[in-house]
Amino acid sequence: MFKNIREMVLTSMLSAIIIIMSIVPQLGFINIFPAVGITLVHIPVLIGVMTLKRPSALVLGLIFGLGSLFAALTRASTPVELAFQNPLISVLPRFLFAWISYELFQLSIWFQKKLNYKANLVIVFVVLGLAFGLLGNYLYEYQNIDLYISFIISASIFILIIILVYIQTKKRRNLFYVSISAMFSTMIHTVLVLGSLSIFSDVLLSLAFGEIIELIYGILITNGLLEALLALVVVTPIISALKIVMKNE
Repeated sequence: MFKNIREMVLTSMLSAIIIIMSIVPQLGFINIFPAVGITLVHIPVLIGVMTLKRPSALVLGLIFGLGSLFAALTRASTPVELAFQNPLISVLPRFLFAWISYELFQLSIWFQKKLNYKANLVIVFVVLGLAFGLLGNYLYEYQNIDLYISFIISASIFILIIILVYIQTKKRRNLFYVSISAMFSTMIHTVLVLGSLSIFSDVLLSLAFGEIIELIYGILITNGLLEALLALVVVTPIISALKIVMKNE
């Protein structure tokens, strides 16, 4: 009974945070440039994904999507922002994000139990290595940055993430899967939103296929990476604190 009440209270609190971050301008959806924005509302959703049961996590994903729809209906001005007035672009990917993130988190727990810390670290190194190889390729191919400089930039960010993961999990290695899930789930969110924007919106139809790929590639590597870093830094200590509180109840 007590656990059910805790589930309800935590779901309500996170829902309220998501709603506030959605309706207050420049809080949950931050516009840096007219066509570039950073999403932070996914962070309370991730906290719910990692602390609540699947139905509650899906509710948070739905509220996230509805908040995105509300923001588009009330504050949209650019063609990309106006595209989010379509629920298939604003609501659907956010709901799927919560669902996929929940399953990914459960899978990461399974890996945590089946493999030791070093084996998990190797797997993450390989995946991140591929991701930052794509970052270096983007800087070289599309931004015309020197290959050597592109390698230095991507390698530096790769090392930064590894250091952040190590700092946050060196004392509590059982939180390793939290950090990794937060980061990869955020990247998945970016892919889902961009995919929905490409499929259900005509805002990109004026661009050539190569230009669309370059635009999606660039947003995924820049916005997606920045949001993933923020999730990595913010979500892990919050989950750590919540686990301590729940354990002492």
